[in-house]
Amino acid sequence: MSKGGRITFNGTSVTKQLLERKTNDEVINEPWVQCNKYLHCNSVYTCPLCRINEIKNGIQIPLKDIWTAFGTKDLPKTVLSDHIEKRLFERLMQEREERQKIEGNENFDEVKVADSLTVRKVISVDKQLTVKKQFRDIIPEENYPAEFSYRSRVILLFQKIEGADVCIFAMYVQEYGSECGNTNQRCVYISYLDSVNHFTPRRQTSSGEALRTFVYHEILIGYLDFCKKRGFATCYIHACAPKRRGDDYILNCHPKTQKMPKDNKLRKWYISMLTKATKENVVVDLTNMYDHFFVSTETRYSKVTTARMPYFDGDCWSGAAMDQAVIIEKECEAMGYVNPPNAKAKAKDILVMQKLGQIILPTKQNFIVAHLQYSCMHCCKPVVSRKRWCCTKCKKVQECERCHTADEHTSIKNEVHPLSEVLVDDIPLNTKDNDIILENALFENRSNRRELC
Repeated sequence: MSKGGRITFNGTSVTKQLLERKTNDEVINEPWVQCNKYLHCNSVYTCPLCRINEIKNGIQIPLKDIWTAFGTKDLPKTVLSDHIEKRLFERLMQEREERQKIEGNENFDEVKVADSLTVRKVISVDKQLTVKKQFRDIIPEENYPAEFSYRSRVILLFQKIEGADVCIFAMYVQEYGSECGNTNQRCVYISYLDSVNHFTPRRQTSSGEALRTFVYHEILIGYLDFCKKRGFATCYIHACAPKRRGDDYILNCHPKTQKMPKDNKLRKWYISMLTKATKENVVVDLTNMYDHFFVSTETRYSKVTTARMPYFDGDCWSGAAMDQAVIIEKECEAMGYVNPPNAKAKAKDILVMQKLGQIILPTKQNFIVAHLQYSCMHCCKPVVSRKRWCCTKCKKVQECERCHTADEHTSIKNEVHPLSEVLVDDIPLNTKDNDIILENALFENRSNRRELC
């Protein structure tokens, strides 16, 4: 956008007062026009032959020289973007080979698709998340962290469509590293994800899913694989779709023809992706927040308490917990209950977890927990060093060194299975990476993104 009162582009100058604010979400059918006998053109339309002659005579500038002076491939590359992009292109070539085996046709366009795609990380900054006092007041433990440090990243996918780079997929993530407190330690939170259905070509893969879905899934799996190799242990995803059109998460222009998914369809989309990641051993176990934090079992030693719940920037469960705490306090005051401070905190913690569990239970499958490293079935902590014991027949039977007491276990079918000892020496002790820091006010948060774009 030019400064001042006028906009100049390709030799044409327009007054800004003549411009009208609109949302670019309409598909307009342009009427056909004809060039007069291919000899000369009117002011509305120039045919390809006349355009070529004008370019040869220096009257017009080729569009490629206008649009591609600076493209998305010129944006800085990072270790993360290279990892995702390399994996994506390899998987597209594998998909090409699979289709060739099935259909016996070599003229598939995965090569062109790969050439047209660009993955870039446009922001990577370290932030501090302060835990709200209302949340800390619920927790009876005095040593709960007052703040968590995390790295915020934004990953975008561009596709070159008709000569222009179009952002078709965006993802905001939060990474809480090995230096964080226990609740957030080695956790990844996929906070926002959005896309527009401009991806081309519109066809299916050899497995029957849309090629667009295949590409988006590979970006997510590539990111989780990158996190796993850095030592992250758990990924949290809340499958919550926009409630109505206009409640856009990241990209504020969606075609009117694009359908907004419901929560159950979005959850199935995520589960489909994580199932693929499980087959590749990127994800080792799938569960949900209710089963992980709100259910007690005979073999589980961990408490049902808010002190175990992760606390992320913008998550919905911590806000719901604080809302329930306010309601409980008002009810207790109305009934005249007076308890010592410590007993009051414990009682509040128990009641909040009961109320929060009742809220999450009906839609518990939407609160996805994907384990990137094995977790102990007793203390529920990830096993990232020393040794672990596992059953080759019962996948969920995993024990850390501290909780291990016997070399065998009894299965749910009352069968005695031996436990195998595994040395854990391939997980980095520190999750920090040497990737470059990228600051960008445009993508600092999704509010900025929607206001400035």
